[in-house]
Amino acid sequence: MFRGVPMTRLLLGFVLALLMPSQGWGAITHIQSKANSTGTTSAASVAVTLDAVVTSGNAVLIFANGDNQTLTDDKGNAYSVTASYSVNEKLYHLSNITNAPITFTLSVSPNDTFLGIVVHEINAPGGPVVLLQQVKNAQTAPGTGADAVTSTAITPGVDGAYIFGLAVDSSNTRTAPQFTAGTSPNAFTKAAETGTAGVPGELCLESEYFVQTTNASIAATFTFAHATDNTIAFVSAWTVRPPVQSMGWLPMVLP
Repeated sequence: MFRGVPMTRLLLGFVLALLMPSQGWGAITHIQSKANSTGTTSAASVAVTLDAVVTSGNAVLIFANGDNQTLTDDKGNAYSVTASYSVNEKLYHLSNITNAPITFTLSVSPNDTFLGIVVHEINAPGGPVVLLQQVKNAQTAPGTGADAVTSTAITPGVDGAYIFGLAVDSSNTRTAPQFTAGTSPNAFTKAAETGTAGVPGELCLESEYFVQTTNASIAATFTFAHATDNTIAFVSAWTVRPPVQSMGWLPMVLP
């Protein structure tokens, strides 16, 4: 198949092919987001309904909070945990959706309090969505200073990563809204928030996003409304991978 091509060229071409996934493909854009939560009343599930069905070919990123959880949608798509921040804090995603779901449900067993679900629909052209990194950070009374709530930093490793940030008031005694989106060193966009204004005792969870043009260290940051409450902040970085290429082109990599 590779007659006349030196073995060293084949090997170097193969190495370059392995290195190519360190790049991102396609510009990810945020389409819509929605969130919902429960409070001190024990419940078996919590659901969120987007404003519009998920566009064919798009992906969803989902954060869910609840013990012994399962995730479903109204079209019967299968979801498995992409990553775990803890026993009850999970990330899910589904790429290349084609059957237009609109409602996503987090179920737990047994019933539990302070359930939460956040859904981001993204347009991710060129291939499936891949999780690069994630981290969380718990803070004791971080205060009300600008960007005082932080997830701590990750480095995605690719240009164009979609940065999905979340923050929760772990004291669970306040009413929404609790957080404003991070402004420095990166200006995040607020996406969705749980909790009901004027109703204390609900899970107050805010999400935000940022598309990072150039790979660099980045944290999800927030400004918090209450000086004495405790917080947890989460960040994850996502990119798009293309379909696996045929190896037939490898000898052409190094002319």
